[in-house]
Amino acid sequence: MPETKVSAVERIRIAIQEAKDKGADPADAAKLEEDFKEFLASQVAEILVMLLLLPLLISKIGIRKILVLGVLAWPVRYIIFAVGAPSWLVIASLALHGFCFVFFFVAAFIYTDMVAPRDIRHSAQSLITLVTYGFGNYVGSLFAGWARDWFTTDAGTNWTGVFLIPCALTILCAVAFLLFFKEEATPKLSEQGRGTR
Repeated sequence: MPETKVSAVERIRIAIQEAKDKGADPADAAKLEEDFKEFLASQVAEILVMLLLLPLLISKIGIRKILVLGVLAWPVRYIIFAVGAPSWLVIASLALHGFCFVFFFVAAFIYTDMVAPRDIRHSAQSLITLVTYGFGNYVGSLFAGWARDWFTTDAGTNWTGVFLIPCALTILCAVAFLLFFKEEATPKLSEQGRGTR
C-alpha cells in the first residue's frame, strides 16, 4: 500500500479525534480543539504577512522601518500577554506573531542578503541562523525557565511578571535598535540579481 503524506494540521485533527474516541474528558478535547484553532490563526497570520505585506512594504518604506515594526511588535505582544485580558485580545494578539517573526527575523535575513558581499553571503546567513536559532534559542529557553521559576510560588505562577520581563527586554532592544541601526544604501532586491548566486 503506498504511503500517503499527511499535513501537520491533519495530524493534529486526527490526534484530537483519537483523544475523543478513547474517552478523553470532553472538556479537555474541546480545549485542545480551541488551542489548535488559536495556533492555526497565528500561523495563517504569519503566512499572510510574509506573502502579502512584506513584499509590498519593503519596497515602499524600506528595510529599516520594516525591522522597526518587527521590533516594536514584540513588546506590544508581551504587554497583551502580561495583562492577559480580555481573552479575545490575547487570542487576537497571537496574530502579532506574524509581524514579530516576519518583520524582524525574515527581514533580517533579507537585509543580510542585501548587504553581505556575494562571496560571504551564505556564511553570513549561516552565522545569523546560528546566533538566532542556535545560541538565541538555547539561552532564551534557559532564561524563560529562570523567569518562570522566579515568578512561581506554591500559589501558582504570576504570568504577568513572567511576561513583563521579555516586554522590558524587547523595549530595551527596540531603543538600542532605533539608536544604533543605520540602514546602508542598498540596491533594490530586483537589481541585485538574487537568483544568480
